[in-house]
Amino acid sequence: MLEPGLIALASTLLAAPPLPPTDAQIDTIVFGSCNREDRPQDFWATMASHDPDLCLMIGDNVYADIRIDENGRSRMAPAQDREEILEAYQALGGNDAWTTFASAVPVLATWDDHDFGNNDAGREWTLKQAAQEVLLDFYQEPPDSPRRSREGVYHAWSFGPEGRRIQVILLDTRYFRDPLLRKTDPDAPGRYRPNPDVDVDILGDAQWTWLEDRLRDPADLRIIGSSVQVVPWEHGWECWGNFPEARRRLFELIDRTDAEGVVFVSGDRHL
Repeated sequence: MLEPGLIALASTLLAAPPLPPTDAQIDTIVFGSCNREDRPQDFWATMASHDPDLCLMIGDNVYADIRIDENGRSRMAPAQDREEILEAYQALGGNDAWTTFASAVPVLATWDDHDFGNNDAGREWTLKQAAQEVLLDFYQEPPDSPRRSREGVYHAWSFGPEGRRIQVILLDTRYFRDPLLRKTDPDAPGRYRPNPDVDVDILGDAQWTWLEDRLRDPADLRIIGSSVQVVPWEHGWECWGNFPEARRRLFELIDRTDAEGVVFVSGDRHL
């Protein structure tokens, strides 16, 4: 029997459209990040107007760590339990603009910190397993999906015939990520600084092994979704640059596997 919160979540879900067949040619993909579910959602109609074959949700798809106080002001606080994470998804699932879009366009999703449940959190987050279950339920992940039986929400899909095969790889940069280092220079930008320790990591051993295997799969174009930025590193906020060894390892892995057509898409920056 479903918990009351999950029953409420299920009541907001429409039948999601099936994914395109694996041999279907993909022409248009839309993607986004940083969606405050308590704010207007009129952009879904704009995205739908492009007649997309897929939508990639790169993270911060809802804000489970935002609370509205008695004065109507928002404040950030870690989700206290599964129910508070559910509430954010229920708010999005109850929005007509979203449901119209999501009932017409197949959605592939990963998360960032706010739908993970705690700002800037990583592997230490105590509700990460609950957050994973809620995310997979909301996006109607099939019961037999590998994402239902392993830690982390990373996954990959491939579409299209030979010569036009597109691979979508969505990474999980939260579940296994080591803690961040706060900056020590008050004049430096942002909040964090690179960690020189070669043993700190973002993806974790299992996800690294999985990623190498996926990069060896045949594909003409590979879209890698990372919830935090991969290339920019100078701004002092969250990014792969806070873990220089992991960033170097990522680039070397792409080179070593001869993975062609790699394009990164990322979110997180609230811009």
